[in-house]
Amino acid sequence: MKKSVCVVVVFLFAAGAGLAQSLTIISPAGGETWRIGGTYTIKWTASGTTHPTVKVMLWQGSTFVMNIEEVQPIIASCGWIIPATVAPGTYKIRVRVIGEQTLGISKDFTIEAPPPVRQMTRVPLDRKDVFIKLPALAISDVNLGANNEEFVITFGYKNSGSAPLPKGSEMPEKPNFRVLIDGHEANHGNLFIPETPAPPGWNVPAFHGCVIKFQTGQEFNPNWTAGNTLAVKINENRVNGMESDSETYNLKPMALNWSYDVILTGVVLDWAKETLTLSARIDGDFSGLRYIRFYNNTSDSPFISGFGGFTDANDIVPGQRFYSYVKKLSGVRQNWSEYKSYAGVFLAKESRGLPDFRDIEHRNNYRNETFKRPVN
Repeated sequence: MKKSVCVVVVFLFAAGAGLAQSLTIISPAGGETWRIGGTYTIKWTASGTTHPTVKVMLWQGSTFVMNIEEVQPIIASCGWIIPATVAPGTYKIRVRVIGEQTLGISKDFTIEAPPPVRQMTRVPLDRKDVFIKLPALAISDVNLGANNEEFVITFGYKNSGSAPLPKGSEMPEKPNFRVLIDGHEANHGNLFIPETPAPPGWNVPAFHGCVIKFQTGQEFNPNWTAGNTLAVKINENRVNGMESDSETYNLKPMALNWSYDVILTGVVLDWAKETLTLSARIDGDFSGLRYIRFYNNTSDSPFISGFGGFTDANDIVPGQRFYSYVKKLSGVRQNWSEYKSYAGVFLAKESRGLPDFRDIEHRNNYRNETFKRPVN
């Protein structure tokens, strides 16, 4: 895999690929944990379909579990309260267009049992029952925002117990927090506890968790990624006898609300026609960008060189996610028995400009392929 790309641009316009019937599930995106009794939104996108309704179903592996919505207008989402009849486990959501074979299948996600209800301890006192009230800390929200340089992770936490939190000065040790990206600690520290007793329901809506810096500079780092999994953990040191709490999220769907991921989906060499076809897909918010740039090297180096090397820019069409680019490589059929392609794609604001580094995953921008000439 090449370590960097320094490109020389030749402008060439190519039309985008046509649309076909498809249905893609956005939420659950895979990797989430949903709880029985909770309310969640199932989201999807559909294109090219001619029928107005869909059926939304829950499957476990290859086994049908239940209909979530038997007839749902082909809008982008539906709400679902997970019933107690669903057993904890790993599931998929399927959305099928009624009257067609068009089907969308989500990646695996987890349904777990609701957290146990905290029971108050009762002790006899003067022949009366007295309930001991306890404070508790719980994560109330986790959010991702963005600016021109970085993603910003924040989380909220609250007193979810039945008694006020002690004053911060009365705690010999403060409750802590940790934020992990793909299992690696991105930040840690102590939570803020006020100097006045914080009653049940007291809430810190947005506490700084961590930042994920975008790649900077002029050379595209092929190994950079914003990450796949975000985990927030609070009060792991169990200060004041309070339980700890943690939440885990699929990071990419959160990041795609603010940014984008361009993916090189295919590289095909047609020996007979002497053409190289590159295909790509753009996910997320790519507004403000004007060009999708395809390139091809014939050696694993940062420079466009050798036979068939090019870097060409196509216009981005608003709302279009799928693109392909065909390049004529004269002489392949007669002169080459093997062709090595080091192909890639990125987005840019200018046709001859540098790559835009807000792409959340650089590792899927590249493909190295070796093509053998067919034997007649």
